[in-house]
Amino acid sequence: MKREMILPVLLSFGISLALGPVLIPFLRKVKAGQKEREEGVPSHQKKAGTPTMGGVMFLAAFTAVSLLFRKEGAEVVPVLFLTLGFGLIGFL
Repeated sequence: MKREMILPVLLSFGISLALGPVLIPFLRKVKAGQKEREEGVPSHQKKAGTPTMGGVMFLAAFTAVSLLFRKEGAEVVPVLFLTLGFGLIGFL
């Protein structure tokens, strides 16, 4: 890993850690989880009520840090749009 990437990676990790305790209870409150089918696999019943949109905190942290540490060049913008696009696919 290049030295200039250490700070953005650590900052993104820190933002994700900070968002987790706030976002996960909120997602549970608004019931942003999947319903497990009763006839499904018994081991999946334990996951009932687990929020399924926790990736939002990783996308938010990645987006903020990518825009913050973006240099004059716009090389990061296509990668950012692709990442956000694939993140949106996860919501479908």
